[in-house]
Amino acid sequence: MISLPPELIYLIISTAASRKGVESVKNLSLTCSALRGPCQSLLLSHIQVAISYSRIPGSTASPGARLLELLSSSSRIVSYVKRITMFDPEPLWAGENERKLAGALDQFNLTKIEGFALICGDEGKYHLLDESLREVIVRICKSPSLLTISLSSAPLQLLLACGPSLKHLQVEYSFQSNQPDVGAGMPSCRESQVVSLDSLQLGYHPNPVSALQFILRHPQTIRVDRLRTLRLNMSTGEDDEDAWMGSLVKACQNSLKTLKLVPHAYTRDGAESVFRRFPHCPNLTTLDIQVDATGLPRDCLQGTASFLESLSPSNAIEALHLGLEFNIRARRSLTGVWGGIWSAALRRIGNCVTLGFPHLRTVTVEIHTPDPDDIQAIRTWVVEALAIPPETGLLDVA
Repeated sequence: MISLPPELIYLIISTAASRKGVESVKNLSLTCSALRGPCQSLLLSHIQVAISYSRIPGSTASPGARLLELLSSSSRIVSYVKRITMFDPEPLWAGENERKLAGALDQFNLTKIEGFALICGDEGKYHLLDESLREVIVRICKSPSLLTISLSSAPLQLLLACGPSLKHLQVEYSFQSNQPDVGAGMPSCRESQVVSLDSLQLGYHPNPVSALQFILRHPQTIRVDRLRTLRLNMSTGEDDEDAWMGSLVKACQNSLKTLKLVPHAYTRDGAESVFRRFPHCPNLTTLDIQVDATGLPRDCLQGTASFLESLSPSNAIEALHLGLEFNIRARRSLTGVWGGIWSAALRRIGNCVTLGFPHLRTVTVEIHTPDPDDIQAIRTWVVEALAIPPETGLLDVA
């Protein structure tokens, strides 16, 4: 084992972690000295720390205090950490913990951080954080090694602190802060470096237009014209959201390879569940749509059919993946009125992809239902409803 190259040792450990979990890596670290260092490097490469904790009689030391204690016991830990996740599990009290957490994080080489996730409990929480912790957060965002950042209920202005190394962005519930004090050392828009993204995940937002506007109105700082992977959650289904999402896709229409869509579940005031204005993307080869059919009033399936029918017949899509989520009553609904409506929508999808997707190689349908006994009946129903000829070899229903 000692004679194996480090890359192969790390590959073995990474495979064990992905297939067997963290415990298998812990066990591997005990087998021989050659594996101990690489195992520790993997186990300690990602730390997760709570911003707040419950300050009640008998409670344990704060997460910040525990992290400080851990670092004082072994200085080698600092060199292993490459990813940091900060989350807010119970926003009850945080003041002392925030200062100790800032002190602990300050011991890491923040210029080596490659991944950062900030998950705040609600939109107003970030600006209540201690100034010392907000300063450390800005410094993490400035890391010249930062490849991936994920923001939840956090100010989008933090993106302006990121440098050109950033390639992957995930945001949900995030917002444009109307308060100037995001954190000490925060650069202005003019001082910001250019970020050119490879992938963007836009999760659920109560006000998605605000998030989209922030990204698209800073083209000199946040470039999306080279996006290869895009995931969009349709949060409201309203016209302004559709227009701004269409603008986002148009900005990356020539580079986009993979699109993942989560249609809006409900419609109101004439809103639609999926795009009405979708630009032609000549290099889009993979399309993934997650359809929510857990409630009868939801029309995601019909909206998905309309969206697919609206795509250009010269599209380059080779792989289509449909995720169909049903509720506990789905099996009984299949033979009723809504079952007929869903079946008609699936038939439209089957016809569309068979006749209008000239480069299509595979249609994968993944069924999700809380009752595993319903899977086979739903699978049979889906195959019949889609009516994709078996001889095409396109359909695979899981």
